[in-house]
Amino acid sequence: MAWYDGVLEAFGNGLIDSGQWFMEIGIGVWKASANIVTSIISVSPISYAPDAWGIVTTVYQSFLGIGASLMSLYFVIGWCRESIDIKNSFTLENMFRFFLRLSITAGLLTSGLGLIREFLYLSSAVAGDISGTLTTSYDAGNLFTSVREGLSGGAEWIASGLICFLGGIIGGFIIVGSGIGIVITIMRRFFKIFLCIPFAPVALAGFAGGGGLSQTGIAWIKTFFTYCLEVVVIALALVIAFKMFSSGTSFFASEDGLVGAILRICEICLPMLTAAACVKGAEETVRRCMGL
Repeated sequence: MAWYDGVLEAFGNGLIDSGQWFMEIGIGVWKASANIVTSIISVSPISYAPDAWGIVTTVYQSFLGIGASLMSLYFVIGWCRESIDIKNSFTLENMFRFFLRLSITAGLLTSGLGLIREFLYLSSAVAGDISGTLTTSYDAGNLFTSVREGLSGGAEWIASGLICFLGGIIGGFIIVGSGIGIVITIMRRFFKIFLCIPFAPVALAGFAGGGGLSQTGIAWIKTFFTYCLEVVVIALALVIAFKMFSSGTSFFASEDGLVGAILRICEICLPMLTAAACVKGAEETVRRCMGL
């Protein structure tokens, strides 16, 4: 063996160790992200961020006065629209329907915050029952062991080391990006809910006028229900992604050496990529399934 073969072997071995280190860092970040997701997904936004919820309720009370004024205005507009319509006779039944609609709208405005709170708790409880504990059994400790065993010359160490190094970097960044992406998606849902709630009184006031005026209330209810169901779809996507790949055939079982190591990286990254993609598309999935 030439003198430089030892140098090349040491350099190649260092590249392999670096690739394995990147994979270990990625898996560590993923496990931390899974713990964060497990702790957040089953908690209502109210309990998770009570200070933010306090701001939301304060703004809600301010918008409640605006909603009450709009409710009266919409009621008058709806009454005038139907009472002066010469094509329809304004009967006692119509009058009863208008006051019933006004009473329901007033009830929604006064009890809206309580109903919102209960729906948030309910959706978080369902998501917590579905998700359980999100863990991964993957370990990068012996990822490149078989690669080292099959190498002989210095050139092979350099070539294999570069491939393992690049594979480790790419795989590590994919895993880190997937884990952080899932956490950001769930946190973004909290922001969307907090921004949506204060507009409830203004939107729901449209029910008092009926007809086209009620479309604002319908649109808000659909949006809020979408945000509530989104966390359930996120929990379901995470569970299905890992159960689906854990019950499948391992890519690494039938291959050895460098090819087996690359397939092993793919095996580790694939469920995480799938979970991240499904979580990111949770809102769109809910809208399509519910026809929203």
